[in-house]
Amino acid sequence: MHQMQNACDERHWHPVPILRTLLCGLWMCGFLVSRAHILHIQYHVITMQYENEAWLLEKCTQVEFYYNMKHHSSVCDNVSINTRKIPILAALEHMVENTYMCRYSLCFDIIDVVSS
Repeated sequence: MHQMQNACDERHWHPVPILRTLLCGLWMCGFLVSRAHILHIQYHVITMQYENEAWLLEKCTQVEFYYNMKHHSSVCDNVSINTRKIPILAALEHMVENTYMCRYSLCFDIIDVVSS
């Protein structure tokens, strides 16, 4: 009798675990797609910035131009620093900094506090 009841229980499926797994999977897919979108947009923004600053970077290598900038020479310094960054890594950093999975705090801040 006990074996027959176990066989009957195995044939019935329960919708709650299946629905919960499906909803979690959909949420995870949505989250991953949104992160990929943020990464793509930021990568495009960074590469466009590099292209737009190429002229300024070339001008900043000229001593006369750099000297004439005087108080604004930090612009040349910032452009030089920006061109040393790897676009995909800078985009990844932006994506992590703007991920709010950790309630109202940036996950980056929580990881920084835990790691220090």
